[in-house]
Amino acid sequence: MRNLFRYSAATLLLVAAAGAWAQPANDNWSSATTIASLPFNTSEPNMYQATVEGSDPVPPCLPHVSEPLPAAHTLWYKYTPASSTEYITLTIPYHNPVSAIVSVYTGNPTDGFRIVSGGCGSESDIDAITRIAGLRLSGGTAYSIEVASYWPSLDDHDPLSFAVTSSALYSVTKTTDTNDAVCDSDCSLREAIGASNVTPGAVLIPPGTYKMLVWHPYLSGTKEQTITIEPKSQVKVDIKVPAPTGRLYVNEKSDNNYTRFDISDEALSHLVPTLIRQER
Repeated sequence: MRNLFRYSAATLLLVAAAGAWAQPANDNWSSATTIASLPFNTSEPNMYQATVEGSDPVPPCLPHVSEPLPAAHTLWYKYTPASSTEYITLTIPYHNPVSAIVSVYTGNPTDGFRIVSGGCGSESDIDAITRIAGLRLSGGTAYSIEVASYWPSLDDHDPLSFAVTSSALYSVTKTTDTNDAVCDSDCSLREAIGASNVTPGAVLIPPGTYKMLVWHPYLSGTKEQTITIEPKSQVKVDIKVPAPTGRLYVNEKSDNNYTRFDISDEALSHLVPTLIRQER
């Protein structure tokens, strides 16, 4: 009986030691997994063992409740595009309760991380997939990819799958609004956006100066804004819609939830994404 007890104790110690070393190899930025080529696919069964370093950046698209929810587990990947310009799509399939976020940075812990424009994605409200589609990267630049979960109570039944692929590209070739559901050599902005909604990718607009028309319920009509798109660049447009003034009122919420305002399918068919190139 004494020898049997001794062997059982030794077995328990070995199991405990194996569990202590289950931390993912790319848990820290300094040991990030290098993505050598695309497509890249991986699955991390020990996401629940991943930790957060003090130097890990806080993804700007973390969800808010009463305050930003901190990331509870982070993994790191590195990628350097070989071509001059590259568009990539990063995808994390839904797996409850991982609650995944992916963000892309330049820089390092010593000099600081800088988020890439458009380089943060969290779970979609529609299909709960975490995705960044059509992210533009510059060749020869080293990028750091942080894959995080803000759910603190993961276990060994909560693996994380992660994929990076080259993006589908949809090039807008005209400003006339047409909608034949095909984006090929004859492609309007509406057709390009429709194609990207089916297969997420990058919508490419030719360089030039454009007039952008924006509709909002607070506006009496549309708001016009001029934007200039330079070659091999992307433009972030901030649109400010003034708050309503005058008589304001608040409706009491009823016990039965209902949608007060809705856009019917018929009305939706009349909404036109407008893109007009200014002639010089």
